[in-house]
Amino acid sequence: MFVPEEFTISVKILQVIHPPAVGGGTPEVIAFLNGILVHEALNVKTFVIKFFSFVFSVASNLPVGPQGPLISYGQVLFCLLV
Repeated sequence: MFVPEEFTISVKILQVIHPPAVGGGTPEVIAFLNGILVHEALNVKTFVIKFFSFVFSVASNLPVGPQGPLISYGQVLFCLLV
């Protein structure tokens, strides 16, 4: 079975560099809006790792829905600006 190199890079970024960045981000946003602090979900490192993982996932032709990562990007940017 052929696995694209971009997919391998995307998985390794999440596994090795920053495991809390796994997932779309919608549950973290809902938890934050309900008053629950989710550790390491609102920092710049999570934003950067999610961004590059999303780029490599799309480059490997995976069917990735953009809603989850975009919600997470907006959440992190809002918390950085406020």
